[in-house]
Amino acid sequence: MTRLAYLSTAQFIFLLVAVGPLLAAEKKDPRADDKKAIQEAGQLYLKAFAEGDAKKVAEHFTKNGDFFSAAGRHIKGRKAIEKEFANHFAIYSGQKLKPKRKSIRFIRPDVAVVHGVSKVEPTPPGPPSKCTYSVLLVKEDGRWLMEHARETMTFATSNYDKLAELEWLVGRWTYGGDSPQIRSVDVSCRWSRNKNYLLRKYVIRLPHEETLSGTQRIGWDPLTKSVCSWLFASDGSYAKGVWTNDDGRWVIRSHGFLQDGRKTSATNIIAPVDADTFTFESINRTLDGKPEPDVEPVEIKRRRSQKSVSLGGRG
Repeated sequence: MTRLAYLSTAQFIFLLVAVGPLLAAEKKDPRADDKKAIQEAGQLYLKAFAEGDAKKVAEHFTKNGDFFSAAGRHIKGRKAIEKEFANHFAIYSGQKLKPKRKSIRFIRPDVAVVHGVSKVEPTPPGPPSKCTYSVLLVKEDGRWLMEHARETMTFATSNYDKLAELEWLVGRWTYGGDSPQIRSVDVSCRWSRNKNYLLRKYVIRLPHEETLSGTQRIGWDPLTKSVCSWLFASDGSYAKGVWTNDDGRWVIRSHGFLQDGRKTSATNIIAPVDADTFTFESINRTLDGKPEPDVEPVEIKRRRSQKSVSLGGRG
């Protein structure tokens, strides 16, 4: 997987120098002015990155600066770095850096080394990871610039690879139509920490103004070796579903209980139509072994500027 999303992390660790606490603790620190200058340069870099300005980003490197990415890519020189970031911003717009300082050490009055951890938000697709960095800064004409930067990616323990095919669910989707069974739908989905689960929240308005809401957790069940979901509804009902990919459609066979103990079952089907649309239907529905009406297919539309989310049925 291309890791352009991390081009902006470790290599810019001078942004990670939060000097406020250091200045407070060391009022007589002879490096206080330099630390402040590094911090101010970092704020300017963060602003340039958030604005997607590749030229301003590259100006924080020396003319012949080196960057070694976690993917093993070597980018040398300010012009090449500007081009690389222009490509990055063309693909990933609206990202912001979230740096954390780990350590800073001055080797000479005009040379400093910084080590730390950094991430970008929104979190890019792919397995959960942490980016550590090491950056050599030099002072040229009163400015602190990056001379050499190297980043390393480490990956957290996760079942992401088991759930990767469902990553398109992340985001927010809505429905408002003329279905006799469903008046409106609002569903959101996000990754849990380390991407071991997809976490969903939903609100479904039924005829006669009845509203159902709840949460669902989608993850990997190591006992059954399958993708499963656990749904908890506001009316006290509970359901577990087993997810199967059927030639692009996701078939969820669900069994659960109402608050009063009656058993429920259903087969819910989620079928992607395009990047902004999927259909949902619920068939083979039963309540205490007796047939219940099917839910006819409805089209769920993605909210603009959001990624898609799934819709879970009751049962």
